[in-house]
Amino acid sequence: IIARFMVEFLILCMSLIVLLIIGYYLELDMHVENINMVIVGFLWLAIFSFGIGLLFAIIRVYFESFNKIVNFLFLPLFFISALFYTVESLPLIAQEYILYNPLVHFIEMIHGFYFKVLDTTYVNYTFMTLITLIPLVSGLWLYKETEEKIIAS
Repeated sequence: IIARFMVEFLILCMSLIVLLIIGYYLELDMHVENINMVIVGFLWLAIFSFGIGLLFAIIRVYFESFNKIVNFLFLPLFFISALFYTVESLPLIAQEYILYNPLVHFIEMIHGFYFKVLDTTYVNYTFMTLITLIPLVSGLWLYKETEEKIIAS
């Protein structure tokens, strides 16, 4: 699981570097407002993803049909993750509901610290901390408790 996480994270980093190099080569305005917080946002998102991935991997050992449910739910969550738009651009009623998606907070944080014109008023750092720690701690605890069954399967 850790090896898979490292491979995915390194692919993400290399893709980001290639896109930044292309942007600089094409002389696009690639100025980053606060590079340190952008890096923190990506690392935080990576830790969140590792925790969710670990928890889901353990659940899949016990419930084979769980994989189908996850695949069914993740596509809509991707489209409402505020990757292609900002929370501020949505109507107020949509903003209220979209902020229940944890990915929105990570994306808004990264966007807000990358671009000058965007702000991070919608980012709830307490929610992000809880939604990162709960799956991570649960996944690590479940792995420790069920390690023999997981390795045997």
